[in-house]
Amino acid sequence: SSYIRFFPDMSEMTEKYSLCLWIRKLQSESRPCPFAYKKYEIFMTDDGKYNRLFGSSSLDSTLTSKFTVPAGTFYSYCSTWSLASRTFKVYVNGKLVGTQTTASGRKLQTGGALVLGNHSPGYGHRFGGEMYNFNIYSKELTPAEVATVSASGLCTEIPEHLEKYRIIKWEDILKLPRSGTVTNFIDRDPRCVSLAAAAIEQMQAYRGKLE
Repeated sequence: SSYIRFFPDMSEMTEKYSLCLWIRKLQSESRPCPFAYKKYEIFMTDDGKYNRLFGSSSLDSTLTSKFTVPAGTFYSYCSTWSLASRTFKVYVNGKLVGTQTTASGRKLQTGGALVLGNHSPGYGHRFGGEMYNFNIYSKELTPAEVATVSASGLCTEIPEHLEKYRIIKWEDILKLPRSGTVTNFIDRDPRCVSLAAAAIEQMQAYRGKLE
């Protein structure tokens, strides 16, 4: 299988976090997993079968109908949570599709591996496709902020006021060692053509492809 595996510093996200990325499934095994942190601490499959925080399974199977984007089409996925709200929220294309209440006092654990492209190396949930702009924030994004980070498709820039919260950054992930066939390529979303030429050059999308 093809994947990127590393051990991020999650110390700033123990009491609040948001995770957002763009996903395009091309070919995958059963219940394909684009990413997993500490196996089941944060975990999802791109068919909606599993959406977990802290290993809890109360959202399992309930969101499958919300993940109806056909293969070959990009969609945005975000999950948010905080110790204060005790609410795990899942968004698809900027819209809230599911919530789950977490245990009082439960914090996000640190020290685990973050795997992009599978649940864990050699596991049977291999993801084959493309992902873009995977970022983790040290903030529970509001519904309006989640909508903003997906509003313009792949052309969407990270809002300036959120940059200070962006701890795990896509551009840093692209520099990490890979296993199997993980490639970068540059592409422009067709919807960017209305932007100024200089802005287009700045927003060339570095995407990762896993086979």
